[in-house]
Amino acid sequence: ENCVNTGVAAGYQAYIGGICGANEKNADIVNCASYVSDTDGAVYRRVTGWGATGSYAGGLTGYNGGKIVFDKKSVVSTRSVAGIVVGRDYVGGLVGYNDADGTIDVDYTLIGGSVFASGDCAGGLAGLNASTSLLGQTLTVKPASVQGRYYVGGAIGANVVDPDTDITVGGLRVDNSLGSVTAEAFCGGLIGYQRTYTEKDRAGRALYALLPGIAENGDNVPGAVTASTNPHTVTITSDANRADRLTTASNNMTIRAYAYAGGIVGCGEPQSKMQVVGCLNAGGFDRPADGVFPDSRLKTGVNLAAYLRTQGHEDAAQALSDEPGADTLRVSIVGGIVGVGGENHVIDRCASRGTMNGLDAMGGVVGLNEGLIKDCTLSGSMGSATQDYIGGIAGLNVGGSTAGTIENCTAGKNCTVTGRNTVGGIVGYSDGSVLYRCSTGADGYVLGATLSSYAKGGNKWVYGVEYLQTNHDYRSTTIPAAQFTAEGGFYYNFLSDAKKVVFLYAGASALAGYETVNWGEKTLYDGARLNNGDAFVYGCAATLDMEVYLADFIALTASLRERFLWGGSMGVCHTEYGIGVK
Repeated sequence: ENCVNTGVAAGYQAYIGGICGANEKNADIVNCASYVSDTDGAVYRRVTGWGATGSYAGGLTGYNGGKIVFDKKSVVSTRSVAGIVVGRDYVGGLVGYNDADGTIDVDYTLIGGSVFASGDCAGGLAGLNASTSLLGQTLTVKPASVQGRYYVGGAIGANVVDPDTDITVGGLRVDNSLGSVTAEAFCGGLIGYQRTYTEKDRAGRALYALLPGIAENGDNVPGAVTASTNPHTVTITSDANRADRLTTASNNMTIRAYAYAGGIVGCGEPQSKMQVVGCLNAGGFDRPADGVFPDSRLKTGVNLAAYLRTQGHEDAAQALSDEPGADTLRVSIVGGIVGVGGENHVIDRCASRGTMNGLDAMGGVVGLNEGLIKDCTLSGSMGSATQDYIGGIAGLNVGGSTAGTIENCTAGKNCTVTGRNTVGGIVGYSDGSVLYRCSTGADGYVLGATLSSYAKGGNKWVYGVEYLQTNHDYRSTTIPAAQFTAEGGFYYNFLSDAKKVVFLYAGASALAGYETVNWGEKTLYDGARLNNGDAFVYGCAATLDMEVYLADFIALTASLRERFLWGGSMGVCHTEYGIGVK
């Protein structure tokens, strides 16, 4: 109790901590702190050069099966854990390995420092976490850097839990825009690798046996792992965000990895039930710097066709193999929110605005989607002219027994998605999967004709017809979507000049019409099937309208309107602006 460490935590065997090596069940660490001043990074460079290879290393304790408490009553003046922690496996800024019984209830002003693992499971908070109790805490982690081989996260490297009920991770946040999270694979801004399990799945083995690793066959696909049979869902969200507005980033650190990386979660076990809801990523993506992992075989990327086969997507793998260069195609699989969205994963109302370039098979939300993405947005431009399989929402969208689905997603109008081959505003490559009510904010045009009947006070009744077309990118072509509508409405003249030359109106209209996608043609040029269908549409519009009279019988018009139409597949809202002559 009330102990302070101002040295580093590094060792050569096992169980190394700034306060104690192992905090066992029924033991407590109370109101203790650990920190090191290292403004120029000299201490960090020196310590990482020692070759310290001890596992279970943490800023406070290497292993925690008991309690860690830091409250406002503490007499310790510097309320932080911001040290330098170096080891091999299970290395964390606070705890190296937080076991299922471990609890952490702390009120530090800073959880930061630098974490370096020469092996696996490294996190700014915990290298490996097995405790559901920790996931309910409100903690902001601000590491200067976190580095390891596999399962590396800004907060938690590997989150491997056995929940007995659905749980929500709502108060965990990573906040250091100058910092970086670096790994060869399975790297996330918040969590590197996420999975659930049951004791039957575990079968008496160490939790590390439930982590996939990388297969030794040279394809760099994840190794075989026991699928989760736990029926409960882990929901990762941000309590600071509202359902309709994402203002607080769950992560803003730069992610540097060769494969399986995401702004919130790097990768998850496909059968583990996971939802990522209402999260914003502001961290960018890049490859690790030269020399960081000099012997990594992941530098060459992942054999995409082999990955699809190992995940049971034989049809998608075969279709890909038929394309030129597929045999040598190597990718990274990186997503703005999640690197790999598995079959039981849902990504809902999330957005990414971090810089994304330099990696293949990259999606603004998910790198490779096998589950469900809905109501998500690409908020920043991404890609470069040297990248392949780039999509504003998903780089690849594949389906097997259950189709990968993307629903109600948008790549913003001012966002640019750039690539070399297989590039799309929503999806780069899609096979056996579903896209529903998605929009790229693509450029389009509207043509209309109206008849105005003027009433007292300069007000007017308006009757008209309108044609709206938008073009949506698909591979090397575009898919047109068109709406034919008729309207009737009333426009109120709320302002005009004394000479009655300029008139401003606010109007409301009712609309009804018909929508067609790709002019009713369901089969695309490459054999893919379009799930969007033709439909009758109905709704309303709100309009700001201006008339400027050049002569008694000639006027220029300008309008800005928002249309709200239901029943179709082009989305409910459409903003229009235009000019005309009357």
